[in-house]
Amino acid sequence: MFRLPRRFLTKVFLSLLLTGMIQVLLLGIVAVLFSNRMIEETYSQHSHERMEMLLNRVNLTIQSYRESATQLAKKPILTKALNSSSPLNREELSTLYSTCYRELGSGIDEAAIHLINLQGEQLYSTHMLPSRYNPNGADPSLGTFLKLKPQRETFPMVDGFTNPKGNEVALSLFQFLESEGFNKSLIIYDLTCDLFTKLLKPINAGFFSNLYLFDTINYKFVRLDGSNEWGNFSEIDWRVPITGEGVIQHEETLVAYAQSYPDELMLVGTLKLDTVAGNVQALIRFIFVISLIGLILSSILAFLLARAISHPVTILSQGMKEMESGNLNVRMEETNGDEFDILIHGFNDMAHRIQELLDARVLREKALRKAERHALQSQINPHFLYNTLNTVNSLSKIHGIQDITTIITQLGKLLRNAMDQQSEVGTVENALALVEGYLEIQKIRFGENFQWSIHLDEAIKNFPLPRLIIQPIVENAVIHGLEPLVGKRQLEIEGLNDPPRLLVRDNGKGMDGDCWEKALNNTEGIGIHNVNKRLHLYYGEDAGLFFQHENEYTTIEIRLGWQLKEDVNEA
Repeated sequence: MFRLPRRFLTKVFLSLLLTGMIQVLLLGIVAVLFSNRMIEETYSQHSHERMEMLLNRVNLTIQSYRESATQLAKKPILTKALNSSSPLNREELSTLYSTCYRELGSGIDEAAIHLINLQGEQLYSTHMLPSRYNPNGADPSLGTFLKLKPQRETFPMVDGFTNPKGNEVALSLFQFLESEGFNKSLIIYDLTCDLFTKLLKPINAGFFSNLYLFDTINYKFVRLDGSNEWGNFSEIDWRVPITGEGVIQHEETLVAYAQSYPDELMLVGTLKLDTVAGNVQALIRFIFVISLIGLILSSILAFLLARAISHPVTILSQGMKEMESGNLNVRMEETNGDEFDILIHGFNDMAHRIQELLDARVLREKALRKAERHALQSQINPHFLYNTLNTVNSLSKIHGIQDITTIITQLGKLLRNAMDQQSEVGTVENALALVEGYLEIQKIRFGENFQWSIHLDEAIKNFPLPRLIIQPIVENAVIHGLEPLVGKRQLEIEGLNDPPRLLVRDNGKGMDGDCWEKALNNTEGIGIHNVNKRLHLYYGEDAGLFFQHENEYTTIEIRLGWQLKEDVNEA
């Protein structure tokens, strides 16, 4: 069970967490510091745009009623009603009222038409006539209107009042009628606050807290939201220019205004900044909640990422510690398929390779020791044996026994080579020199019936060859192949360079494939199996011993690699 290192996990977790938190905190700080200003600027821009839409709707409404008044003024029945010295009869009066009602259309409850003769001789109205429009009444408002607008044939007038029906009148449209030979008369359209509320409410959509209609000539105002509020400019705390359009801030109120051209009307909307501040506070709370959620999510994500990063690193660290302690069998499981798996895969390959190299070295050393152990049959006192052979050799020379001299000389060479343990690797030429001494001894033994030859390519003479590779193969050919044979015995050794290989060929008793496989796999023997294993260890899997029997000749091929392994050269 691997334990996560707390220090590394904590460092990764904090680094990932800070990376996410810094962005969230910076965003929150910027939003808190600049949200108020940005929202106010946004509200100012929206106020200007919203005011333009509202004013367009007011202008269209006024223009439509103005055109209605112009069309009504052209009706003959209207001219007759206002300028006739006698009252209209019943049929004419019905026609007059029908004409006025048709001009009002569906807005009969939101507007009224009044026809006034300024001399007070005739008065006609679709609704009850307000007292201010009666020239003979006590209210002098109409005369004031006429004095203020002496040069206009048609003009609007803001002077809020409640009509006899109980509705608040927001705007009055005056249309003068003056023809040659007739007295001056007036057509008055009274437009209620309910009419404007109905028209402007969908456009305003609760944006402005209050909407006002200003008259910049007589400095009157009226609210358009049905609050029954009207009066003079002086009654309002904030002020706006009487021309142009724009947005101003007065204390805790945002005021947007726009002029109705070419008339002297102005539409004004107000918005309490505490509403804006409330939105700012709501935004700050929203940002705080989002930041808190982001912090929690960042913490969870940072922890998961930190654990995902630290866990494979921990596994690698633990595996290295186990390998340092000598456990070369440690392996780690690849799971995620990411970059860490590449490291884990490399670690497993490295451990496997080290294990293979150590196993190969151990096997090679065992094989070498085994070969040397069997090659040195006289380990009790090899120096004494060597000195004794020199004594026998001297005596054979004195008595003229040449065969004994030859045998003792070659046997001494073999014994000296067996005793030399300074070098593990020699050359092909040196190995065949020892084999040649062995064959000289066998020549004396078998006599003229034994013939041998060695053919060596110049290019392979100095090729590196481990000790005791050729000797066991030649001995095996002599003992098991040629010794049981009656008659002529032949043995040939050939060294070729491309590819590097040695061929040992004899005309002995021979063997079949089963016997060869049995000898090759005999782990108790010191000959074929041992040599084949050592060739694999020194040169690689492509090297080894190969058997062929053809035309009464048995050929053993000693296939060498192109070069010794690097670890062998270093050894």
